[in-house]
Amino acid sequence: MNSKKKTYILLIAVFLVWGLIVYRIYNVVNPTIPKVEINNTTTSFKPYKIAKKDAFSIKADYRDPFLEKYANKTNRSNRSNTKTSSTKKVTKKEEKVIFPRIAYKGIISPKSRLDKHFILKINNKTVLFKLLETHKEIQLLQGDSKEIVVFYKGEQKKIALK
Repeated sequence: MNSKKKTYILLIAVFLVWGLIVYRIYNVVNPTIPKVEINNTTTSFKPYKIAKKDAFSIKADYRDPFLEKYANKTNRSNRSNTKTSSTKKVTKKEEKVIFPRIAYKGIISPKSRLDKHFILKINNKTVLFKLLETHKEIQLLQGDSKEIVVFYKGEQKKIALK
């Protein structure tokens, strides 16, 4: 083969390769859009038929355990062998006084002095008291080196040294 034939064959091969490359790029940039057919179908709505529920009633002719009354007055008259009246005793509950947390920690004063200072810890706060002194409704009535007597909301309490 001579060199001119080889050149023409190679030139045709180069054009084919470049043509194929350009064709693929063109297909990527401008793709063919398929046609979409729109179906004009109509759907109809059929509501679900609700069946009637069975009605029932509760016959509450028993005594209410909390109110000690019958649920219905008409049912109570139909019953026999029941109490018609009951006596309720109203008792006044006395409120129990809840003392705050009080701890007796000691006494500060020489034995010769009459004005003694007592160290009390009330709800984790340290407080200095003198005899007959009041702090937050707590009054110190008596005290010595072993125990004290406090008064709070009408009640007295002895507290020993800790």
